[in-house]
This record gives sequence, C-alpha cells and structure tokens, in this order.
Amino acid sequence: MPLSDSHVRNDQTPLSKSTRSHVADGLPIIVKDIIMLNVKEDCAHYLATRFRTNATWRIGKAVKFPSDGRNALAAQQLLELKSGIEITDAMWDRLSPHYDETDACWCAAVSATNGHVGFRQHPGGFCCLGRQLVVKSDCKQAGADMTNSNIAFADGISRAAFYHRDPTVPFWHSNVDADQLFGAHAHRPDRAQAWLRYRKVSESCSGFERAVLMKGHFELGLLGYHSYHWTFTPTHIGDLAIVLPVYEDCRLADFIAICRHDHEIWGCCTGAGQSLGDITTPLRIHRSPANWLANDCDGVLPLSKGFFPLLQNAPSIIAEDDDHAWDIAYRVFIDPAARFSSDQDAAEQLAYNRIEVRS
Repeated sequence: MPLSDSHVRNDQTPLSKSTRSHVADGLPIIVKDIIMLNVKEDCAHYLATRFRTNATWRIGKAVKFPSDGRNALAAQQLLELKSGIEITDAMWDRLSPHYDETDACWCAAVSATNGHVGFRQHPGGFCCLGRQLVVKSDCKQAGADMTNSNIAFADGISRAAFYHRDPTVPFWHSNVDADQLFGAHAHRPDRAQAWLRYRKVSESCSGFERAVLMKGHFELGLLGYHSYHWTFTPTHIGDLAIVLPVYEDCRLADFIAICRHDHEIWGCCTGAGQSLGDITTPLRIHRSPANWLANDCDGVLPLSKGFFPLLQNAPSIIAEDDDHAWDIAYRVFIDPAARFSSDQDAAEQLAYNRIEVRS
C-alpha cells in the first residue's frame, strides 16, 4: 500500500507537484528536497570528521615536534573550522557535484585542503576554505579527465597525455630493451662522478658508482601515474644529463636522468621503474634524486604512484619534513583506505604511528 503524505510530513498537508514525484506500483513517495538536505548534512558531517581527525594528527605532531609551532596553530584552525561549518545553498551548488566519500578525487581534494591549513594557507573561516575545496576538487577532476584525453598544444600538435603517440618520446611506455638502450647512450662516468663529487655526494654510495652521462632532451608532461613530471629521451645530440640506472627484479628496467644545469628537472626514459634505491629499516623516503644522492643513497625514491601503497608494510618510515610526511600519509595509507571505503581515521592513525620526520 503506498505511503500517504502524512507519512512524509507531520502537518498532513499534501505535497505540491513541484516537490514530489509519484512512483507507480505502490513504491514510496520520494521527496527530492528532503533527500538533498540529507546529503548536504552528510557532507557537513563528513567534513567535520575530517577536520577533527586532521586536528588530532596535528596535535600529535605538535607534541612530537614542539619546536614547530605550525602544528599547534593548524590544529586550532582545523577545530575552528569544524565548529564553524555552514554550507550555504550557493556553496552546496558547487560542492554537490564533487561530494562522494568513495571518490578518490574528492578524498584527495579534502586531504590536500586540510593538509595545507596552518602551513600553506590560513583560511578566513569555513566559507573561504569551502571555495578552496571547490577549486581543488575541480583541479583533481580535471587532472583525472586529462589522463584519458589528448592535450592540444599551441603549435597545433595534438599529443596524448602519456605520449603514446608523441614521436619525440619514442621510448616512453614502449617495449624497449632498457639495458641495450642504456649501453648505447651512456658515456663518461668519470665526468658524471666529478659532477657528483663537486656536490658532496659520497663516493661509496651506489648512485655515485653507477652514474653516467647521456645526451638527450627533457619533455614536460602530465604523468598521472608517476611521481615526476618530465620524460627523458636519450639522443646523440642535446643537453647533458646525469643518469642513474633503475633496477627491477635484478634487471635494468629504466633510468633516471637529472638535468646537469638544474637538478630540479629530472625524469625517466621508459616509465617502467617503480623506485630507486634499496629497502632498509627504518625506510627513508625521498622527493627527488638530488635528495637521495645527498643522503648517501640511503632509502628509496618512489617513481611510480603504484609503489606507495606497498610502503604500508614498512615498520617505520622517515620523511623529509612535515609536508612530505603528510603527502606520504595520504599516498600510502589514507588514499588506499578511501578507495576501498575503509576506515580513514584508522588509516591516519596508522600513518601517525609509522611516519616520522628527520632532516
């Protein structure tokens, strides 16, 4: 028997046609406005929970690192945001297309926005942070969309986001013999080692012993599944780069190239490598090959984003700084939990227990 209007509203006033939709065959009346209100409340509750868990994370960091006052400030601001949540209709119009607790883009946007509170941004209340969350959600979704679409460059050439059809990067994601390619273009290890020696890299570390020079060119691109933003194509002409081999299962799978004139420009040739370095305990994680070399090649440099969840098995992880620790926490623990609809609070607590910061 269909539910009457009195089951939906206590005043027993019939709903207008604009606010109800009848479903045949005796199914209940669905009131759209009530459903949307409930979803908005769910979103507010979700954000409040994330503010609280992130504040707890920051409080733990403040106790662990009392000399860094940013953690206590961030925790205070996060709790203020939690108590000041008010999603206006205008804000909900922009947030509602993104809100999905099972969506990786939404979870990543919330994590990034909360992680920057007190460090990279000082929100002027929940309204301002809500706008930042919308912007980050738009950017995350745009990045996800672009991994499956072509990018139109100013020169009129349409290039695939992963260079599958870009003739200037012939080895990226191609079935090539990386060992033979490395041998054909590697030369002058003495000059590569002189460059590293000038930058105080230990001569006893593995990176110093394996470094060579190569000529080639770097290409900036959108590499959604990697931790770097450049590809390197070896040629017999072009700029010089310091090159390090990357091994997987005792075979050469890829190699990292570092621009000799700017060590912040670095990337790989084939994209097949997972990480650079050896697994140790505790495990030190690095952001760049320059940092890995500066620390005597201790620890690993993740190259593939798929490598991060494997680090859940590491009993202790060392990050470079607080921002790096938060990024590792998200990639290793929080994001995998969000993807499988697991307990994100437990994931954050596990990250807090496993990750520490050392300079």
